[in-house]
Amino acid sequence: MTPDRVCGKSFVACALANAPLRGGHTALYWRTPRPSEELARGRADGRYVRILAALARTSLLLLDDFLLTPASVEVCRDLLEVIEDRTERRATLVASQMPLDKWLAAMADPTLAEAILDRLC
Repeated sequence: MTPDRVCGKSFVACALANAPLRGGHTALYWRTPRPSEELARGRADGRYVRILAALARTSLLLLDDFLLTPASVEVCRDLLEVIEDRTERRATLVASQMPLDKWLAAMADPTLAEAILDRLC
């Protein structure tokens, strides 16, 4: 494959983020394990609420590699907080190789999983 023919899910998702950026909006790209790690550090050092607020203000949040590894209960809680703050207010783009019908099984807490999927879908 030549470089001018790159067309993976991450490439397409980032390309979609270009339009809001060119229009003066903000966008943030995160591989899904990173938000949970950042939020865990924020919880430990007192930045948790500030991180959530920054994520809520970002015009477009791009979550890549969503649920490629199973999500623990704590990760599900963090995802729900982030997604809930954005629901019907800001755009969230999710890119994943995991088929949608397997997302519920990839999350440790079925109730949190239902709430996350309800808000995303």
